[in-house]
Amino acid sequence: MAFAPHRHDSYAIGVTMRGVQSFCYRGGTEHSQAGCAFVIHPDEKHDGRPGTAEGYGYRILYVAPHLIAEALGSRRLPFVREAVTQERRLRCAILDALDDSDAPLEDL
Repeated sequence: MAFAPHRHDSYAIGVTMRGVQSFCYRGGTEHSQAGCAFVIHPDEKHDGRPGTAEGYGYRILYVAPHLIAEALGSRRLPFVREAVTQERRLRCAILDALDDSDAPLEDL
């Protein structure tokens, strides 16, 4: 699956689950391998495509900047310089947040 260049109004925070996910971002090409976390800032142009013939899979959260600002109090919004990281704490936090996303929704 490939995505044309686009932007989001939110932070896109995810983990590559399998394969290699490649994307153009900030004038370069990033490659997120299985187990890597990635962060794409709001309004940053990017695309997405498989980095190998085997394809890729990922899980992602879209978080509105105002929610992060509220959680940080009066501190400035974070700027993540490296779009792709093997930082274990970030990867675990993302996966914990996504843990219930496959659970069936309850009736209203």
